[in-house]
Amino acid sequence: MGQGFGVAAVTAIVIVWRSRHWTVGEKWIGLALACILPAFVYASWNLIVQPEYGAGSDGWIWALYALVSALTLAGSGYLWRRKRS
Repeated sequence: MGQGFGVAAVTAIVIVWRSRHWTVGEKWIGLALACILPAFVYASWNLIVQPEYGAGSDGWIWALYALVSALTLAGSGYLWRRKRS
């Protein structure tokens, strides 16, 4: 997980929490899917999978990227659909 993801996640959290378009519950669900779960997946990969399997886990990195992308899109899509005008 690079610094770009961290900066983007903090920016997303600030923007969503300052917005009046969603209820508190909707904000938690959207941010959990878009920011919190991807960060947890990255941390799990770096702390559990990669040290144990090393270079042999390189093929699984693409599955990780697909999972994180799907979680981020799901969270963003959820917030987009639930937005109040």
